[in-house]
Amino acid sequence: MLHKRNGVRRNLLSVMVSAAALSAVAASANAQELAIEPSAGTLGIGLTGIYKLNESFGLSGTVAGFSYEPSGTYEGADYEGTFKVLTVGATLDYYVNQSDFRISVGARYTDDNAKGTFSMYNPYLDVVETAEVKLTPEYDFQPYFGIGYNADLNDRISLDFSLGAYYMGTPDVQESWSGTVYQPLQDSIDDFRNAAKDYKFYPVAQVGLRYRF
Repeated sequence: MLHKRNGVRRNLLSVMVSAAALSAVAASANAQELAIEPSAGTLGIGLTGIYKLNESFGLSGTVAGFSYEPSGTYEGADYEGTFKVLTVGATLDYYVNQSDFRISVGARYTDDNAKGTFSMYNPYLDVVETAEVKLTPEYDFQPYFGIGYNADLNDRISLDFSLGAYYMGTPDVQESWSGTVYQPLQDSIDDFRNAAKDYKFYPVAQVGLRYRF
């Protein structure tokens, strides 16, 4: 696992260095537009820097994140926990026919995780059995594909929309018990683990307000 994460970080560093080098070359040759964009959506509250290399291509870099504390009932078990999302990513943007509509490809580094407590009453022992559960994505370096549209409000300000998804791989669900393993609670956790396997993509739906310098 450590070897995989080190390789992932080296890949991310290579992508960022390449993007920075491309930006520097393009900026000296044909600077077009620099913009900054606060946004909100499924990535949380974010801030994006945009640099258009020319009328057809641009580069974007984003930092975003959020956390919340879900609670409820799943398959007969009560749960409460914390869900955190962190995104540090970059994309190459292609503006189709030099329009305001774009196609984006890129990647992000993320430290997403969800952890909490599953609990269920055990009538045989007259106690509440609990287990700590943690869910993490298979990959912390995740490729991205998406589309977007930028609608001008005036010469400098525009409303921006982004839709897409990051590929996370198969989420990993691990549990640890504070007491004896209670089979009905174990069954609920196993159902949760099986359901999580279907969520290989993290959806992106962001709305931002772009300011051009």
